[in-house]
Amino acid sequence: MTTVYFVRHAAPNLHNHDDLTRELTEQGLQDRKQVTAFLRDKGIDVIFSSPYKRAVDTIKEFADA
Repeated sequence: MTTVYFVRHAAPNLHNHDDLTRELTEQGLQDRKQVTAFLRDKGIDVIFSSPYKRAVDTIKEFADA
């Protein structure tokens, strides 16, 4: 059986109006630690992400682990 997890990006910096390069806020950087902790023991083999910076930054810590 295949399980798919959808993760919405963490809190973005709304002061950056460039949608592609919008980074995470300090809260978003903290929230991604929770994403990493939740996914860590799920046996995930493949990760797909939007190319938007906030999406990549949300999952990068987990992907690098």
